[in-house]
Amino acid sequence: MCDFFKMKRDPNKTWSSSFILPEHRERLMAYYDSQKDIIRPVLDHDQLEELHYTALQYIEDASKVYIEYWDKKRIYNVTGYMIRFNRSTKQFIVQKEPGDVLHIGSGQILAISKMELSDR
Repeated sequence: MCDFFKMKRDPNKTWSSSFILPEHRERLMAYYDSQKDIIRPVLDHDQLEELHYTALQYIEDASKVYIEYWDKKRIYNVTGYMIRFNRSTKQFIVQKEPGDVLHIGSGQILAISKMELSDR
């Protein structure tokens, strides 16, 4: 048997652009990205209540906070000021910068911490 058939192919190696169609390249890139997907972390009822209470305290204090949240199969981090909680949509509204607002669902938040003066 030829040595060519005994060689193992690197699974992360893709063909050059002259051998692969653009549609196939997109599908390969989507597949590689999907391998990095994170399953939604599940917090118990006590943890959710504690996060909600803490977030409401930070809204009341107008404190700068660091938030870790899950969205679209990824975990994101953001710093900003918690402005308010929208009861109808069940979302926290976070102002990252003046004019830049982010809406985070109450079930998406994984961790909240207050930023100290030295962290600013």
